[in-house]
Amino acid sequence: MATGLIHAFDSFNDNDNSRIIIKETISFWKNHLDVIPPHNWPNSIGRSTLEAQYGGDTEKAASLLKTWLTDHPDDTRALSQYGSALVRLKQYDEAEQVLKRSISIDPNHTHTQTDLIVVLYAKDRIEEAERRLADLASANKLNRNSYANIGYWLFVLNKHKEGVKYFEKAIETGPALSHDYYNLGCGYAILGEKDKSFALLEKAVSMGYNSKDQYVNDADLNSLRSDKRYEALLTKLQ
Repeated sequence: MATGLIHAFDSFNDNDNSRIIIKETISFWKNHLDVIPPHNWPNSIGRSTLEAQYGGDTEKAASLLKTWLTDHPDDTRALSQYGSALVRLKQYDEAEQVLKRSISIDPNHTHTQTDLIVVLYAKDRIEEAERRLADLASANKLNRNSYANIGYWLFVLNKHKEGVKYFEKAIETGPALSHDYYNLGCGYAILGEKDKSFALLEKAVSMGYNSKDQYVNDADLNSLRSDKRYEALLTKLQ
């Protein structure tokens, strides 16, 4: 491209390799320098909602779902997603109303049921939460994901005594994942049960959950750091 010098392509030999390089270069220019034409499809609330959900903008997603439900009040999928968003935003009163409406229309959606159980725990209605959970368990509607999801949210609510119970159930139900053992180990660390915690963390490491940054920076493990087993554990991490 320099003035007075031969064109770059002139230096290539007349063979297939040279032609491939030229073709790839032209393709690179076209893909990176051509102006991308604006799309001609209309924006939709559904597309915007998905964008907000996958982008982690829970407040925007909740607002859009609420707008959608104004015109589609019986859309159980939207109700369930809206309820989940409200749980993440800790708006438990409205979440309870939305989730119960969704369940009244479609009682077979397990994730909606478990979100409601989390809301009941958040509102300290423990007996009602456990009664609903027992009903789901007796109907064989709970799996590893169900128990792990409840356990995770109970940890968020600082209800670690209850949360470890559900991570135990997640591991028992299986197939357990490495971070199930890690999360359960964190729960027991917070509860001061160091022997259980170290055993579970060792299991997590053996299953590949071995990022040193994760173990070093997780405040849930603070109670373990003065234990000599913690230093031994760090030597096994990457």
